[in-house]
This record gives sequence, C-alpha cells and structure tokens, in this order.
Amino acid sequence: MFNSGVGVVTDGVADGRMLGLWYDPDRLIIEGVYCDEVTAYRARKRWIEALELHFLLEETLDFSLKVKLSRGGRHFKVRCDFKSACGRYAFWRLTHHQALEVQSLLETAHLPRPLCNMSNREVMDDVDLLAELSQHHQSISSSQDDSTPPGWQRAVRKIQDVAQRIADLTRRGDRT
Repeated sequence: MFNSGVGVVTDGVADGRMLGLWYDPDRLIIEGVYCDEVTAYRARKRWIEALELHFLLEETLDFSLKVKLSRGGRHFKVRCDFKSACGRYAFWRLTHHQALEVQSLLETAHLPRPLCNMSNREVMDDVDLLAELSQHHQSISSSQDDSTPPGWQRAVRKIQDVAQRIADLTRRGDRT
C-alpha cells in the first residue's frame, strides 16, 4: 500500500522504507518511492503541475525534481528540493496541513487518470494500481461478516463490483 509521512529521509530511503511519499522537514525535500520508472515519471510530471498551478512556483527557480534508481535497484525515487523562499513556504504549507488539496494531488500523482479513458494495456502495465486494487479487494472480501454495519456492506459490494469490472475489461483487452 502507498504511504505518506513526515520524517527524516535518508539517501537510502527506498531501501529502508515502504513505497510512498515522505516529507523531510530538516532538508526541505519531498521524496516519493515508486516500484517502476513509468510510475515515477508520471508522479514527477504531476508534481510539477501541482506545484506550479497551486503555489505558482517555477521549476528551475523555486524547486528541482529528479528521478533516480534507489541504491538497491528495486525502486525509483522522485525527489523534490525546495530552493527559494517561495518554495520553502510551499513546503511548510504542505507539512503543516495548510494545502490539503495539493498534498492529496502529490500523494495520488502516481495513479493513472482518468482510468476510464485508459486503454486496457495501460491498466495492466500499472503495477501500483493493480497491486493496490488486488490488496483492497482481498482485505475487503475477508472483512465481511454479520457484525459490519449495513452501509459498510454496501460500500464493500460497490468496490468489489468496480474491481470486477476492471478485471473483466483487462481480460477483454488481452483477447483483442
């Protein structure tokens, strides 16, 4: 599952932490850890869009973004360094819950959008999305019992229906 947290980020963050978005207030950086290069570059592109649109920052002046392979070679890291006073203020707003919409955009930047406009092959190739859907489907299926409230059971059924539709679409796409 994808995580988010505020804490000290070391150079070996991908080796010691799970996939996710990590804020380092000591060095004024945000680092995202992703399982493949395509997902990392998708996140990088959306980070730039979010920072430029919502904070009016400029990439070369206020912040810099890099994508690189982790030391162990298993993950890709997107690292954002904030350079200017405006960039540092944007970082402060993110870490002090003053820009929840932007924080949400950064945390979900790796997910394909919109899913309904994607080809089936793109859905199949997005390892993060398929793993997350599969994990949610399994945990939801195993948590159903008579003690859960009726509203929760309806929500579980809807999520299972969506997961089943996506699985059906991807199977149909393989046949064509």
